[in-house]
Amino acid sequence: MVSSRGEARSDNDIVFALANRLGLQETFFGGTLEQGWNAMLAPTGLTVACLRARPGGVTVPVAPRERHYRAIGFATETGKVELYSERLLKHGYPPLPTFDDATLTQLDTRFPYVLTSAKNGFFCHSQHRSLASLRRKAADPVIEIAAALARLKGIAEQDWVRVTTRLGSARFRARLRDSLHPCVLVGEFGWWQDCVPLGQPGMPLQGEGNSHYNGLVDGARRDPISGTTPLRAFACDVAREVSHDLAPARWQGYRPFIVQQLHKERQDVTRVTLNGEEHAAGEAAMFAVRAYSLIGPALAPDAACYHIAVRHLKETDAQGNSREGAVSAFINRHLRPGDRLELMAPGGHFVIPYRSPRPLVFYAGGIGITPFLSALETAADAGSRA
Repeated sequence: MVSSRGEARSDNDIVFALANRLGLQETFFGGTLEQGWNAMLAPTGLTVACLRARPGGVTVPVAPRERHYRAIGFATETGKVELYSERLLKHGYPPLPTFDDATLTQLDTRFPYVLTSAKNGFFCHSQHRSLASLRRKAADPVIEIAAALARLKGIAEQDWVRVTTRLGSARFRARLRDSLHPCVLVGEFGWWQDCVPLGQPGMPLQGEGNSHYNGLVDGARRDPISGTTPLRAFACDVAREVSHDLAPARWQGYRPFIVQQLHKERQDVTRVTLNGEEHAAGEAAMFAVRAYSLIGPALAPDAACYHIAVRHLKETDAQGNSREGAVSAFINRHLRPGDRLELMAPGGHFVIPYRSPRPLVFYAGGIGITPFLSALETAADAGSRA
């Protein structure tokens, strides 16, 4: 077990401390966590002291038991699965759940939609966003929006949007859903960690740059039986975020681009300039037939061009036959300014941080240096000393 850090305490310690302060020791296994563990171990004949004495482990024969509810029933008043709760009825509460929609059916006109939340399956609550292998799968905080509402608000897939409640606002990436009710938004919570390997900065818990779902809701209303708060039913509004500090949304499918300029870097390498916009260092432009690493600074606020460098691939096979790459040959021989090419949005998992507390060492051979050029130029423009 890892010892507590600072003022942090485990949930178990907090629960048992509260039980003792309230005089509920007998209800909580005599008031100590170890006695609680012993109660759980009792069917095996073991105790915590026994396990501590044998840190290598203890083998205990256990008879497999499946569907034991058939013999002893469920832990309810009737022994059955209860939708109608006899226990709640015994204590004077409604036996069936009810929904008090007064706060949602009488919405403030400033906040006409209902905000709810869901966990991101790649992370554990607010943890693990610092792990590159997971962050690559979910780079930004997401809010799901009905496609019909997105059209009404002028929001496209992956646009940054700002969600506002009476308590504040936060920004998220839009994910459009045809199946979602047009008045419901589903946001992710737990976004604050940085991710150094991918150059993703941390997010503040307050202010314009936050994506802090918990800052949008409060516990003013509570369920009278369970005491839970309506974290998944809060009045809100949403609008497309307009900020020069945010990268533009990635388009879907292919988009036409015009060749603006061609430049021979050397006899067999052509630099191609296309009209474009911002990207991340290390990302590639996705042509209909293959991908090429983008070069040049990635985060220029007035970025209007994409640049790629394409080497004319030529080789000879074991039989002495010459061959060349079809796409690289076309670009180096036949492409002309004014030609139209179709590209998917820049993408890929090989994203290089341009700010990092760690030293970065680049190894490349030949034309393989192109993604590093973008990272180095971006770092220089950003004044990074990494």
